[in-house]
Amino acid sequence: MIERIKLWHEEAVVLVARIAGKEHVAPPTYELVYVVDKVWAYYQAGKCNYSLSMAKLEGDAYRDTVIHEVCHHYARDGHGPKWAALMVACGLEPTPCGEVPDLATMYRRMR
Repeated sequence: MIERIKLWHEEAVVLVARIAGKEHVAPPTYELVYVVDKVWAYYQAGKCNYSLSMAKLEGDAYRDTVIHEVCHHYARDGHGPKWAALMVACGLEPTPCGEVPDLATMYRRMR
């Protein structure tokens, strides 16, 4: 399961960096987090964070979520116009998926 998440993240990084013309920019790292009963992801400070439950998704649903988070890294624009343009260039609807919940109560990091 962890290898599957790692592979999808790496594939998204290659795709988005090429589309953004930023192959020279250091790619985002990723971290797996425990989140209770929720498929969840967010981007913060150069890191894409994915819940372990993300591995339950198949094909496009997972791919789209990972690309969404990786676009944040290369656009550095929140859900602003640079991020939206990059999402469209990747063939996706630029739709924010929700607000980041209170992290202290939502998860504990894997070590």
